[in-house]
Amino acid sequence: MKEGYSIELLFDKNFESYVHDLWLSCAENNLSNYMTSIEGDSVPHIALSVYESVDKQEIQSLFDRYKNVDIIKAEFQSSAICMFKATNVIYINVNVNRDMLNYFEDVYHFFVGISDKCSPYYLPYVIIPHISIAKCNDFEKAKKCWMHIANIFQPQKFWVEKIALFKLYFDDNNQLTKCKKVDEIMLDSPK
Repeated sequence: MKEGYSIELLFDKNFESYVHDLWLSCAENNLSNYMTSIEGDSVPHIALSVYESVDKQEIQSLFDRYKNVDIIKAEFQSSAICMFKATNVIYINVNVNRDMLNYFEDVYHFFVGISDKCSPYYLPYVIIPHISIAKCNDFEKAKKCWMHIANIFQPQKFWVEKIALFKLYFDDNNQLTKCKKVDEIMLDSPK
């Protein structure tokens, strides 16, 4: 089993509940139980970075220092349901604005000392900010799942309220099986 760490944006309770309801709807309709099957502290999120082969003390020390940075809550909008065809992951697309880019850039630059351990999919200007809703084994099932979600999805406005550090556990097929929240930062309200 592989292990890693992620730094993630967490949302206000209303939007978190909305995303949970989408996860449950996929599971209850036998379309995908991937998100509901992850053990531990699986919560709706946007991953800012994912690190592999990093020492816990090293990333915790950096995260402790990161807590001293003034980070402001930001409001975002989601307006589309999309799919990564290569992985059959269905997700909520998040409209990118300067605040979203700032979150990605700030984390990348603050944690630059371990950037060689960052997944190449989580580099600024490469990442597609998204909130995973489902993952399917094949494309045909993913299309059915996408249609189901598209039929019930409503565009949402939501707030990012926390940034958290998670420990991730992957199986031999690189599928996330468990996550554990290690630490979090409550974000400041905008002035």
